[in-house]
Amino acid sequence: MGLPAHWPSQLKTLVGLMLNAPQPMFAVWGPEQRMFYNDGYAEILGGHHPALDQPFLDVWSEIRSDLEPIMARAYAGEPIYMDDIELTMRRHGHDEETHFSFFYAPVRGDQGEVLGVFCACTEITQEVKARRERTAELDRLREMFTSSPSFVAVLRGPDHRFELTNPAYLRLIAQRDVIGMPVRAALPELEGQGFFELLDTVYRTGETHSGRAARVSLVAEPGTELEERVVDFIYQPMRGADGKVNGIFVEGVDVTEVVTQAQVLRESEEKFRSFAQLAPNHMWTSPADGQLDWFNEQTLRYSGMDMAALCGTGWATLVHPDDLARAKSTWAAALRSGKNYEVEFRIRRADGVYRWHLVRALPVRNTGGAIVRWVGTNTDIEDQRADRDKLRAINATLERRVDERTRERERMWTNSPDLMAMIDEHGSFVDVNPAWKCALGWDREQVVGRRIDALIHPQDHARTEDALARATVGVLPTFECRVLHADGSHRIVAWTAAPDGKTVFAFGRDITADRER
Repeated sequence: MGLPAHWPSQLKTLVGLMLNAPQPMFAVWGPEQRMFYNDGYAEILGGHHPALDQPFLDVWSEIRSDLEPIMARAYAGEPIYMDDIELTMRRHGHDEETHFSFFYAPVRGDQGEVLGVFCACTEITQEVKARRERTAELDRLREMFTSSPSFVAVLRGPDHRFELTNPAYLRLIAQRDVIGMPVRAALPELEGQGFFELLDTVYRTGETHSGRAARVSLVAEPGTELEERVVDFIYQPMRGADGKVNGIFVEGVDVTEVVTQAQVLRESEEKFRSFAQLAPNHMWTSPADGQLDWFNEQTLRYSGMDMAALCGTGWATLVHPDDLARAKSTWAAALRSGKNYEVEFRIRRADGVYRWHLVRALPVRNTGGAIVRWVGTNTDIEDQRADRDKLRAINATLERRVDERTRERERMWTNSPDLMAMIDEHGSFVDVNPAWKCALGWDREQVVGRRIDALIHPQDHARTEDALARATVGVLPTFECRVLHADGSHRIVAWTAAPDGKTVFAFGRDITADRER
């Protein structure tokens, strides 16, 4: 551009204006669009500074496509104003989002021709980002306001006009359109219930008011009778820049169902406790944590202790020391698993005597399946245990006697010189004693499984079968028959038979020598 002395007067004027201005400014001059700028714009250039007398579009090569149309319009004589243009610049070695407001003004010569372009600009990047963050925060707050399960409303002015309501509040007031209306006109059914007066007091004093389980009668559906609801709520004063109250923030929760369920539960517990007082057994209850909180009168009378002494873990003082660890561990396991509690242990009576009890407890669950309470009973089983112990002793005695008789029979079976045999319903030998070897020469294995007619003389078959048949129906026959000896001879045996179910026991004695005398 040469020395300033040779510059056109318009350029001199622009440069003088820019150098004395605190606002970032630059000028683009001539057909080559060479840059002139002040210190304020040098900060915007960042790493592109110094760029004096350089072609404007070359300096801003990374945003050339954004700037070319603007410069073309300005050089065509069109003034251009933008309050926010977004540009991705590379001023500090990396791409960054930037925002500017600017005014491009064509600079004309004496003949009206466009000699260059002057631009006064302001970087508003931080303002835009802050505004964007505020907008995002407002969107989040609006979403929270809309989706909040609590009912929320904003009232303005001394007459409490509705400014905002969320969906939960609209559900509470039957979807009535109340925006802009004073609360007394919007919800006339509240007259006489004290809420208007509370709002007036909060607005006047600037003090917060909160209410719990407050009962309010509202129109549930247009044209219907009032319906009572129960709410927890807060009236929070809102202040303006001058510190004065200019509105009230209303927030609350409809707890009608919770209160109703609690009332039903209380009534149910009262009925249960009335019934429990009539029960002959000890009865008690515990919340889900296992700390017992109630006992019926039978328990108190038996123990000689009052309710306060037994509650929590006080009941453990009544348990026999030898049984306490088992009682506690079983209770802890039931609390962990949610399964029924059942255990036997001794409980001390008021006179110091311990008696055995069967202790049981069942969990009570809510609709979601969670345990909310345990209900337990203690049943005195001292007498039953005594009877059971006696029965066990009797059974043990009987078993001992049976064992003795069995051993005695085994000794007799083994040592008797008489013949013994067990015969099944088909007439086959089931077992024989060792005397068969001594008296008849037969090993047990040679006899068991054979039919009796294989060892009985053919002429004695009928007599033997008749005797065994009579034995099976309860008759105790005695008979004689000839039995085959292992050496091929026959021995005369006198038998007595007795039934045992479908089996016949036969006892025989060799009388051959007697018959031969």
